[in-house]
Amino acid sequence: MLGKTRKVSGRGESVAANYAFGPAEDDIIIKHRLLTRTTTTRGEPPLKKLQKKFTSFVSEVDKEEDNNNDCEKLARAFLQELTTFEIPLLKSRAIVEANVREKENFTELKDEMNRQILQAQEDIEDLKKQLEESKVERRHKEECEAIRKLIAQQPPRSETQKLITDLEKEIAALDAENTAGSRLLELRKKQFALLLHVVDELQNTIEEEQKSLVEEMRIATEELKNGMEDASGGSETMAIDHSLISPFLQNHDFVPHSTLLSNALQHYINSDTPSHGQKIHSHILKTGFVPNTNISIKLLILYLKCNCLRYARQVFDDLRDRTLSAYNYMIGGYLRQGQVEESLGLVHRLLMSGEKLDGFTLSMILKASTSGGNAALLGDLGRMVHAQILISGIEKDDVLCTALIDSYVKNGRVAYARTVFDVMSEKNVISSTSLISGYINQGSFKDAECIFQKTLNKDIVVFNAMIEGYSKTSEYAMRSIEVYIDMQRLNFRPNVSTFASIIGACSMLAAFEIGQQERGISKDTACSWVGADCVY
Repeated sequence: MLGKTRKVSGRGESVAANYAFGPAEDDIIIKHRLLTRTTTTRGEPPLKKLQKKFTSFVSEVDKEEDNNNDCEKLARAFLQELTTFEIPLLKSRAIVEANVREKENFTELKDEMNRQILQAQEDIEDLKKQLEESKVERRHKEECEAIRKLIAQQPPRSETQKLITDLEKEIAALDAENTAGSRLLELRKKQFALLLHVVDELQNTIEEEQKSLVEEMRIATEELKNGMEDASGGSETMAIDHSLISPFLQNHDFVPHSTLLSNALQHYINSDTPSHGQKIHSHILKTGFVPNTNISIKLLILYLKCNCLRYARQVFDDLRDRTLSAYNYMIGGYLRQGQVEESLGLVHRLLMSGEKLDGFTLSMILKASTSGGNAALLGDLGRMVHAQILISGIEKDDVLCTALIDSYVKNGRVAYARTVFDVMSEKNVISSTSLISGYINQGSFKDAECIFQKTLNKDIVVFNAMIEGYSKTSEYAMRSIEVYIDMQRLNFRPNVSTFASIIGACSMLAAFEIGQQERGISKDTACSWVGADCVY
């Protein structure tokens, strides 16, 4: 222990005084104080004073005179001095006992701390061992998973060998047959090779789409979790956090409040978490701020992006000046949620207000006509919109014409769709695909081929429309395979829809051949080159 040396009053002697002493040191200090120090600020040491009192009393007693009163006085003085002397002793004794108990407590605490330190060290060592074991186990699992993937990529040797053996036996048996049987065998081999190729491509595409789906599910789960956290945090207080708009305050100390709110709303509309911006609306309502039309429309867009149609409709109904853009946003929101009748109700309300419809509004009405709802209500919407376009002189852009063609096709009026298609200045691939689907559904394959040949910038969707249409009949099933081969020659990668149509075409061709064989007719086909072109 550390100690300090201090001057002890008395005879000018210097002793070492510690903050904590043992019993022997306490006895020495007490004895020294009794012999040297006084109990008051001045006077003799207590022991010496007690000695004088006792000596005076004894001397008085030894006298032969009649001095009982003096003896009593000296005795009382001696006893009083003895009592005064005893109090510091008792106090010192209590201090010594308290120090002893404190020392014992400190000793026990020290032992307990040492024990806990040792226990913590042992636990740390155990955790280190567990961590090393976990690392080794994880490394082994990763190695096993890598090996499993490598094994899964390879076909079983027994199946491959069995397939080769069966093919060799089949070829050896078919070599002895007649010319018609040889041609049929060659066709079967090429169709089988095509089917294997399609199945392999289909498997690869499914695996890629599954990985993409897993990633989309993970992102959706995180967004849902963030939304739940935001919802739980918003229930405690509806006051807007200053951090919501602080990014827009930099270098704009004198920006008007309406501009600041508009910028903040636009920020959350463009972000991946638009629900955070709902607190801005709470702030507007709480502070009594009256938003202008621009802010109200952005609040409407924000709630539509959050799929909160009820709140969006409240914002729309509270608008003092309902602009055409506000109607368009609200109509589009109802259509995205499949609420066609509500969207058409807003269209009727827009017309009754005297507002002139634009191309965007009409395109959404056309989209509503293809929703597959009430046929009596939606069947003539396409023609009504077409008439409105012609009467009002609205500019027929590609988007509007494409929506009009799609509406006519899905309602079975392909001739009207062809009329709109012919007057289009630039025939895009979307309108071409829609018209091709309409012709194929009516069985007009020549008209569909004509539109397909006129389509300049073809994509996978227009190819799939032709392949799917051809694959539904045995008469055009081989043409479906030819279009598939042409598509791959143009470096278009097939998707699941393509493979499904090709498999259907192969099934259709196989069923047609079986029917001809049962009637004894040898099928003579021009598709002997299919296998050589599509197996690569």
